[in-house]
Amino acid sequence: MAVILRPFSETDYLTFTKLYNRCRPVVAQTEVALRAFDEAYKGDVLLNLVAEAEGELVGAVWAHIDGSGERQVRLDMVAHPDVAGLSGTLYKTAWERLEPHQPTALVVRVREDWPYWVDFYHLREFGEQERMWESRLELAAFDAEPFAGALERVSSAGVTLITLANLPDGEATQRLLYGTVVKLLGDVAFSEPLNIWPFTVWQGRFWQRSARRPEGFFLAFHGAELVGVSELREGPRPD
Repeated sequence: MAVILRPFSETDYLTFTKLYNRCRPVVAQTEVALRAFDEAYKGDVLLNLVAEAEGELVGAVWAHIDGSGERQVRLDMVAHPDVAGLSGTLYKTAWERLEPHQPTALVVRVREDWPYWVDFYHLREFGEQERMWESRLELAAFDAEPFAGALERVSSAGVTLITLANLPDGEATQRLLYGTVVKLLGDVAFSEPLNIWPFTVWQGRFWQRSARRPEGFFLAFHGAELVGVSELREGPRPD
């Protein structure tokens, strides 16, 4: 089967979304979410190719600047499992296209229940840098009793909880939230120093993203000081 690699185009979103969700059903995405991601990161994209075979989209490889400040590049690929050797071809092409940018490292994110990709990257001498966990709360079985009185205790400590929807939708609110998040990130453990997005980049990648829901973004104020945040946002699945 002859495979042709070409640049990703505007007309590829629908077929790419179907391919992505077939290859990664556990982390399925919507076309709207993928378009929003591309728009937010368009200034950092170094590579965005798709693979076609017999007129069908069978794979893709894309990469963007990782944001670490050390010329790290985030790399990702999807490949139809029935096309032999496709993942190797995509990786080889990515390496050739990215080499002129002189990245210090390629970074990939792989779930441990994707054994093919875990082995694929290990064979190419990738090593584990950090591990993240996804937590899920089954709402039908949730027992709220242990949390009884929590809101009263917080209130008695002088903390007020509101949502982002209660604040003006303007730059002053954006800068308050941005400044607080930057300050709180200092308490989060990362595998290497964090490169904080400039305010204008944060606006595009957070404030303007389609999944943001002000009524689901909770803010904790101690007096006039914003001291904590917690966010609910829309996922790609309807439930």
